[in-house]
Amino acid sequence: YPSVLNGDLITGENTFRENSTTLIDEIVAPLNAVKVPFSSTQGNHDNQANISHAEEILREQKVAPLSYTRMAPTGVGGVGGPGNYWVPVYKQKTDASPALILWFFDSRGGFSLGANSTSVSDWVDTSVAEWLGSETRAMNAAWGPAEKRGALAFVHIPPYVLLSLLEINLDSESEPGLNADSLAGEGSVQATTIASDSDKDNVFWDAVNENIKNLHAVFSGHGMTNLLCRNGSILPAIQIMGTNGALVTSRKM
Repeated sequence: YPSVLNGDLITGENTFRENSTTLIDEIVAPLNAVKVPFSSTQGNHDNQANISHAEEILREQKVAPLSYTRMAPTGVGGVGGPGNYWVPVYKQKTDASPALILWFFDSRGGFSLGANSTSVSDWVDTSVAEWLGSETRAMNAAWGPAEKRGALAFVHIPPYVLLSLLEINLDSESEPGLNADSLAGEGSVQATTIASDSDKDNVFWDAVNENIKNLHAVFSGHGMTNLLCRNGSILPAIQIMGTNGALVTSRKM
């Protein structure tokens, strides 16, 4: 089965410029050894003075034959956010259309390359919204209505809307998980590093809800000590993935 590495692959602030990307070799070696196909997102620690999302993606593609990680077309993703792409999953090799689409979005964050490194915005860039609409329209034209296939989405920093979901107390029966992070405060979700940036991921999130139909879950990898699942159907106004969808924030091992 395919695997997903959901960001913060390398603690970039603790690396050296001359060998930072070769750490990717160590990360993918076990997957290469057992021939497991995989995709990855990149996190805020993967954008630092000595490393960038783009460099990690290029290295991964070079050393991992079964990597499906890609970079978005030029102009999509904003500064520091090239990792926006999708992967079709087919039930049978002979099927004309996929049964599932895996979406990957680059939430950026961290810092730019170089000695004069500056902070990078910590939300999925607005340019991704237009690209997302264009891609889904092309899918529908080629494969028919989106309701005929499922979808999962992966993004390192969870969307801002997660804060609203967690205002209602978590139920260990219906929202299982470790739930050890409060997910409150600066940098906990997208567009919160600077107070004035609040809600700047809304353009992206609205595009997700508008264009990705039959979306079962959105997975994030930013939280250090939590593994929680929040059912989106309890807040229909936020339109989280339909009646059985969930926002999942995954524990970093």
